[in-house]
Amino acid sequence: MPDLIGQNAGPVEDRLKGLGITNIELSSANPEYKSVWVASNWTVVSTDPPPGCSINAHHQVVVYVTK
Repeated sequence: MPDLIGQNAGPVEDRLKGLGITNIELSSANPEYKSVWVASNWTVVSTDPPPGCSINAHHQVVVYVTK
């Protein structure tokens, strides 16, 4: 899993898809915002699995973001 923290979520989603990851969920890390509508309006604060973990195309990747 690449280190994506601090990056804009729009290109991050495209980068993960480019690596063959198809099960990507963008999730708000801020309880004031329930849904992520436009990924490019958000910044990555963490991921599950965390950076450095080995993943394959079938792993679910959750990208936690804030505005």
